[in-house]
Order: sequence, then C-alpha cells, then structure tokens
Amino acid sequence: MEEQNKIKRISIISTIIYVAILASIVLILRLQSGADAADVTLAWNAKQGPDIAGYRIYYGNGPGDYDKTITIDTIGISEYLIEGLGKSDWYFAVTAFNSLGIESDYSEEVYKAIN
Repeated sequence: MEEQNKIKRISIISTIIYVAILASIVLILRLQSGADAADVTLAWNAKQGPDIAGYRIYYGNGPGDYDKTITIDTIGISEYLIEGLGKSDWYFAVTAFNSLGIESDYSEEVYKAIN
C-alpha cells in the first residue's frame, strides 16, 4: 500500500510539473548582432509548485531533435540567455524537474531562424 501511495504521489507531481510548464511557457527570442553568431533569450513563467527543483532547456537544429541541454537548478529562474548560436534553424523546449529527478514532458516547441 505504501508503494502504491509513493507511485501515486510521483505521478501527481509529474502531472503538476508537466501542466505548469506546458500551460505557462512563454518565449522571448531576442537576437543580438554578431558576425556569425547570435544570442537568444528564452523566458517562461516560472511555476513554484510542490517539489519543483529546476528547469532544463533543450535545443537543436531540428524539430524535436535536441542535442544540447542546459540545466537550471535554481528555483525562480524564468529567463536564460543562450549565447553564440550559429546561423541555422533552432528549436527550443523546456522541461521542469523535481527533487527526485522526475522530469516533465517537453513544453511546446518554439523555433527561431538565425540568418
């Protein structure tokens, strides 16, 4: 019975994290000039829910194909500057994770072409 309660609690926490991220993701893309590179600022509504320990930003050059990850393990952070992105199409998504390491599904994906 205790094991079932633990599994149920983890499931509820995962759902809360997923809904918090999915429902609140907001993207701000700001390009800062550079010779062959650009900077992009991602911003989202940071949700303070039960046991949210941080966020992960995933990004890469294809839809759903994220080969780069940034972990933000500070609660309350809701903006992050990614510097030095090359000329390409860039796709971004954010997840939240709790203190047990359980990670939400990806947020809605956002896209930015850097020319």
